Amino acid sequence: MGEKIVVSVHSPDELSGDDRRSFVECILEGGEVNPATLTQLLDRAHRVAFAKDGGVVQGVAGLKNPNVGYRNQTFKKAGVPDMAEKFARELGWVYIKPQARRRGISRDLVKKLLEHAQGAVYATSADVNQGMHRVLRLFDFVPVGTAYASRDGARAIQLFVLGHEGRCGKDYA
Repeated sequence: MGEKIVVSVHSPDELSGDDRRSFVECILEGGEVNPATLTQLLDRAHRVAFAKDGGVVQGVAGLKNPNVGYRNQTFKKAGVPDMAEKFARELGWVYIKPQARRRGISRDLVKKLLEHAQGAVYATSADVNQGMHRVLRLFDFVPVGTAYASRDGARAIQLFVLGHEGRCGKDYA
């Protein structure tokens, strides 16, 4: 490590086989996604982003086209079901390899992906992931509803939204 981090954004159909494998490996390394559905969800994504250092993947993120049922359930669990239909995109799959953390990579990935958002975006983040909460707030995401239990019940999940009631984020040039 030590070279300049290069962030690139792609539609899923533009990915080479190697990039696709690297993306999936990173996400699975994070341990929060069902491996049985990840490749199908990746195919449905709006955009995916890579952060590479010397050509080596250090982090990834995605701007997803969530399944309507999943999106609606997420907003319902947070206690704000009426907001769900306003959000066509989900920011997620943000994962930075441990050796690359605390270098601003998640911020850079989110910034690049939001350039492709085309509308209101939501994200969820575990209550213990305060670093991600800071990044989301930096880009004008706001927490809404109440935190709800994760699938395994081990932590609370907070719903964040961007683009609601005129909030469209800032120009982070």
